[in-house]
Amino acid sequence: MDVMGIAEDSWDHVVELRRQFHRHPETGWREQGTQRLIEQELDVLGIPYVEVAGTGVIATLVGKRGLPVIGLRADMDALPVKEETGLPFASEYENTSHACGHDAHMAMLLTAAKILSEHRDELKGTVRFIFQPAEELGGGAKRVAALPEVQDIDTFMAIHIWSPIPVGKISVQAGPRMSACDVFRLTIRGDGGHAASPETAIDPIPCAAAVISALQTIVSREISSTEAAVVSVCTLRAGTGFNVIPDEVTLTGTVRSFSHGVHAQIPQAMERIIGGTCDAFRTTFELDYTEATPPVINDEDCSRRAEAAVRATAGDEALIDYPMIGVAEDFSFFTRDKPGVLALVGGGKLEGPVYPHHHAKFDIDERGLVMGVALFVQYVLETQEEMRSTARLG
Repeated sequence: MDVMGIAEDSWDHVVELRRQFHRHPETGWREQGTQRLIEQELDVLGIPYVEVAGTGVIATLVGKRGLPVIGLRADMDALPVKEETGLPFASEYENTSHACGHDAHMAMLLTAAKILSEHRDELKGTVRFIFQPAEELGGGAKRVAALPEVQDIDTFMAIHIWSPIPVGKISVQAGPRMSACDVFRLTIRGDGGHAASPETAIDPIPCAAAVISALQTIVSREISSTEAAVVSVCTLRAGTGFNVIPDEVTLTGTVRSFSHGVHAQIPQAMERIIGGTCDAFRTTFELDYTEATPPVINDEDCSRRAEAAVRATAGDEALIDYPMIGVAEDFSFFTRDKPGVLALVGGGKLEGPVYPHHHAKFDIDERGLVMGVALFVQYVLETQEEMRSTARLG
């Protein structure tokens, strides 16, 4: 199969799909219209599907032998961002837009489904097309990954269109790719009083200041220099007047890390440091720590197959290495216990300004869509040839 040639012939189809989704963006857990558009396309293709997690969809295409089972995932939700691109197919909804490229992800996956269904005679395994809601909220993948329809999948792949990478380039390298994202809320309690008589109070503000400084030693003194991590305190709320020592201080922030070990280490260190500091300042504390998403870590074998797929469709020159990214992607819930790969497909325009993801003027070079479609299809072909000879497949 000439995958890239077929993908290029699908240009009008994938672009029109992307623009339909772009015009009608919906935020997490509200993707009912998006779900209908996906189902309409799957009905035309004759690919059976089930609705999952409220607004999600999983479609199944069975090949000659049924194994391996390959999961291809696209996220569906938009952002609460008012679009300012001026595009003729700009969002028709106020204060909602596809400012992170999920419109492109769905269009690429549906077009890959079309190509694979039209060449089912070359499909040996089973492909599950996973359209996942609520990625931006951090809970969609966790819910979908726990479903029975996902448990028998052998390997996963997803694509993120990435505007900082110029169109024509793709990164699929192994190892950590996107960070874990944790969120914390810390309340430090003292005993308020008059600012002129601090000796009669237990002031939580100096304690909060000491905690903020001490937390930075986790990264600088407890995490290996070969690892990457961030502990950021981003809000501090305390007090009601210039002459009143408050009873409590509330801090909120985020933690980012790129390995499962560091991901587990940091909250334990935070609890210890906060506890010791609060004891020294005679305060008490309550730490609410939420592990929102694990890190995205590309499996070596999956990355190797993805590299082969890129070479087969776009040539060696399309492959690039790209640094780890400190933002989160909840695709990691699918690959926490199963092998998988997240590909970063270049969507950056070669001329004019390139706006970052989540920006009101975010847009992509649509030529990246064809490369993503070809990568999805070729990855299936590469994977089924290799995995069907494993012990699981006899």
